[in-house]
Amino acid sequence: MIKRCKRCNKLLFFRSKLYMDNYYCPKCAAIVQARDIEEENKKLEHEKQIAEKKLQLKKARIRSKIADKRLLEELESEKRELLKKSEKKAEKLRLKQQKKSKDIPTEEYPVKRQTHELYFDRDTIHQHDTLLYVEVEVNKLTAVEWLHGKKRVVLSHKRELRRTRAGGFSAEKFQKFIDAKKKETGEWAVDLLGRSGVLRDKYDLIKVVSTKDNIKEELESYLEKYL
Repeated sequence: MIKRCKRCNKLLFFRSKLYMDNYYCPKCAAIVQARDIEEENKKLEHEKQIAEKKLQLKKARIRSKIADKRLLEELESEKRELLKKSEKKAEKLRLKQQKKSKDIPTEEYPVKRQTHELYFDRDTIHQHDTLLYVEVEVNKLTAVEWLHGKKRVVLSHKRELRRTRAGGFSAEKFQKFIDAKKKETGEWAVDLLGRSGVLRDKYDLIKVVSTKDNIKEELESYLEKYL
């Protein structure tokens, strides 16, 4: 039986090579083998690239989960620290009040657990370059800003409304003094925030929190110029 080369169709009288169930002349056999080896290498390289991409995607997801978990832990830790400081100051104030005469009128501010969402959520922080969070109560003002995701407390100020600061008032006059100071809370907060170097010129987003609606509205109106 006369054989022919599978590739070049030449007659194979003497020398032939069987490769992949086909006969080839020596030259064509070398070419076909080299081609198959190259294609196999390309296939392996392609599979390697796909496996590498899958591995990188898996690592990215793991890093994202770790970052989310750390951020939540950091926010929870900040909440606990704020609450601990507030409780410590309240206890210190209570001990001072015990040393005073019982007939001296004072106005105390019990520690309140924060029921609102503290600061901003993670997505909001990532979506904006500059953010400002302002929390104001009758006797306390806190301002926190974020610049490209990095948090910084720009202002934390507390004032005490006690008889020793009011002078020798009677109980009735002292209460009027306290009421007047409460009404001036908005002006007090604006004065602190408006001081040079406290706030930046512009913010992408500003959030104001207060248990008093009138104070919140007054501050929001003032802070519009920073948007």
